[in-house]
Amino acid sequence: RVLRSLAQQLLFCYAANKREAIADGAWPLRYHLTSFAAGSPLGAQLGAIQGSDSWPVTRHAASYLEAFDRDRRACLSLARAPRALSATSVHVCMCAVCMCRLVYLTPEAPEVLGEIDADKVYVIGGLVDRSRQRGLTLARARAAGIATARLPLEEHLQLDPAQHRALAVNHVFQIVMH
Repeated sequence: RVLRSLAQQLLFCYAANKREAIADGAWPLRYHLTSFAAGSPLGAQLGAIQGSDSWPVTRHAASYLEAFDRDRRACLSLARAPRALSATSVHVCMCAVCMCRLVYLTPEAPEVLGEIDADKVYVIGGLVDRSRQRGLTLARARAAGIATARLPLEEHLQLDPAQHRALAVNHVFQIVMH
């Protein structure tokens, strides 16, 4: 059920990106699925979505940490998109650049994302069950030594302080896209 929900969210990301491409004539975001294997449970869920194998999405078996190697100056041999994002097997990584350009979007980050930097790759963690995983994405990013940021939800919305700030992958994708 959790992976079906994540696959559905990835479908929504594709659909939002396609709508913008039709309107503007170009795909606004190029995204990558990392920690992805076609034979995995998530791969099976995506495979059940008709046409998903032809989406303009780069799939990596490697984690985002391996796919976007910190020490590599020459990025993966993929064209850079105007803007970049990411989540993996839960990580959708949108644009191949060096790891020093990664920014992990996590609701627990102390830093607020002000503007989207076209030279950055934004990682959206695809953890569907947020209630049991609080703090996990921030801990992962800190352990890897990559930058973190959070969407400015608290600055623009009146939220209950006890309410968790996690959003679905497709919601974060659409916010960053616009």
